[in-house]
Amino acid sequence: MKQKTGKLTVITVLLLTVCIAAGAMGLPRLLGESISIPEAAEPALPGTALWVGMDELPLVISKEKASTDAVNPPQLSEREREKAEKEALRQLLIFARENRIETLYWQVADEEDYSRLELLCKAADGSPAIWAAVKGDYAPAKKLKYEPAGLALWGDGLTAEELPLPDGWREKQTVGLNVSPLILDHTKDKNTALNAFVALVRHILRTSENAVALIPHVTWAHDNDVDALSAIKAQFADEPRVFLLPDRLNAMQYKGYVKRLSGLVAARTHVSIAAYSTFVPTLVIGYSVKARGIARDLFGEEAGHLLPAQELSGEAELIAAYDALMKRGDAEREQLQRRMPSYMAGQEETLDAVLNLAKGK
Repeated sequence: MKQKTGKLTVITVLLLTVCIAAGAMGLPRLLGESISIPEAAEPALPGTALWVGMDELPLVISKEKASTDAVNPPQLSEREREKAEKEALRQLLIFARENRIETLYWQVADEEDYSRLELLCKAADGSPAIWAAVKGDYAPAKKLKYEPAGLALWGDGLTAEELPLPDGWREKQTVGLNVSPLILDHTKDKNTALNAFVALVRHILRTSENAVALIPHVTWAHDNDVDALSAIKAQFADEPRVFLLPDRLNAMQYKGYVKRLSGLVAARTHVSIAAYSTFVPTLVIGYSVKARGIARDLFGEEAGHLLPAQELSGEAELIAAYDALMKRGDAEREQLQRRMPSYMAGQEETLDAVLNLAKGK
């Protein structure tokens, strides 16, 4: 019995040693695995959004660590920093709910931002909707368990940067097409939907002198627009009027191409925003309430401006919607020129109000 007790003691000590070591290594990571926030008292205000990154959030640290010494600021341990970051993210979500923010765009520039993104998605549970705003050329290799509501390029809405036009581009005669794996996932049948987009390109080539620019927007390993667009281009491999734009441009450069289109069919929300803000007639293939809300805000209705992905059953309705858009193209452009200044002014007022609230004004 004494020998048996000795063995148990050895085993117990070993287990404790392993647990302590694991805790020392894993505690900072575990500190960020969950966030508890109160329920939203009121529903979000449609159209309200906040763009933010980790470097913009204040870190709350203990009094012992607090210092006003700018030359020799206090150094936080990994555990202390992650705990402070977790609290900063929690306060961000509380602020978003209290101020009825509908969409929170989280800056993603590296693996740490990507991990924080999942933490936000899990804690927010759709309120607010968390979008990944990708900065630079970062592209994650794995899919998250708790995924964002959408993907955007950090800086969408900024001034357009006009790069030289690629071979095949026809001045005032180039139509843009953006198709995403995400939108195909929301259709009744992926292959039928993809074939409908191929049929649309064929229709454009046959009935007009327009070229077709295939425009990628999101190029993550598990959600890459280039996959869908390359499949379309493969059907027109020898056709110079159909070409694929580079997949490593920034938001301003993509917008520089979009603003020079004569029309656009887009699956990604932020490609359509680049088009609307530069007065390009646009047909959105949407799957979310956000696409519907934008159409209603700008045009007062969805009809003629939005084709729900869930209802896309074949090429006929897609081609008919495109033809109707191009037929009223001049009128649509004029309507956007009248509507966008007041619409953007309203967005700026909303942002100013949110920032003032954040500053306690």
